Amino acid sequence: MGTNPVSLTPPFQKISERKINVSMKIGNRADLLQPAPGSAYTYSRISGWLRDAYIAISTCRSFEQTEFTYQFDTEAASDTYNIPVPVRAIKAFTGYDSNGTPIQVDWKDISYIRRYNSINPTDSLTRPSIYTLWNSQVIFRPTPGDAFTFFLDAWQRPQIAKDIDSTPLLLPDEWLEILDYEAAVRGNAELQQEDKSRGMQEFLYGFVDPQSGKYVPGIIERMQSRKEAMAPFVDWGVQPPYSGGYTR
Repeated sequence: MGTNPVSLTPPFQKISERKINVSMKIGNRADLLQPAPGSAYTYSRISGWLRDAYIAISTCRSFEQTEFTYQFDTEAASDTYNIPVPVRAIKAFTGYDSNGTPIQVDWKDISYIRRYNSINPTDSLTRPSIYTLWNSQVIFRPTPGDAFTFFLDAWQRPQIAKDIDSTPLLLPDEWLEILDYEAAVRGNAELQQEDKSRGMQEFLYGFVDPQSGKYVPGIIERMQSRKEAMAPFVDWGVQPPYSGGYTR
């Protein structure tokens, strides 16, 4: 049994709210705001480009908007548990027994887990020590012998609404402009407007000046994640190079 993850600071902008920005970057053509002629899809071409750009961004970069915690309790003699939210990656996974003692479990791949038979635990003190994430399920070994409370802290995979325009964009505000340009790069490339597509790609990712040979960074390189912004304040931040002798 578990508790559903809580949404983070809604409401978020939706794909429908970014379409006009993309339209202006690919010629402001009204036909691109409609489904493609002869297509069986009901969404516009711009909506499709925004969807693809959103998936590409949010599966390659972890933002605080896509972080969630799922809490659930194990049951005696049960080794497999469903996770209700699509998981891109697990960041931390910790359990507690009835006395509040932490249970640290290590990740192993499915082939390693399958080497251990899923048998009933010998007693109520049996605690899991390893796990794997297989599809949308967590599998423990050894099989828990009692009810333990686990907290799974994870990175959520992008979820696209059936009505694509209603898809919430779980991105920091400063990344919405990048999303627009990523969609416009795809749109201009598909419309065979290669010069526009290349120019926008250079704006995003940077380029080398052919005359000076110097690299000009793109807008993405100048962005900071929350983890990067906090780096100077954590104990594992960048340390100055060692330049002195040993002291006693």
